Amino acid sequence: MFRRRHPFGFSIADFYCHEKRLVVEIDGTIHAGDDAQDKDRIRQEIIELYDVQFIRFTVNEIQSDIESVLKHIKAVADDFHKR
Repeated sequence: MFRRRHPFGFSIADFYCHEKRLVVEIDGTIHAGDDAQDKDRIRQEIIELYDVQFIRFTVNEIQSDIESVLKHIKAVADDFHKR
């Protein structure tokens, strides 16, 4: 089960599944600038310190090919048990 807006320290993940230790982030246009991308990268590194997998999608990917997005999320979540 995914939780929306889950806190990690001083950061908040868009979606988090505790069972799979998986964060899914959805990036809109606000994430396109260099400063935003740097902040996102640092935020991701901090969240990954909690031994959490992290995947990121753009809004465009979700809107144009949700099936592929869902397949990718499932593949990453299923891979958790192989770690």
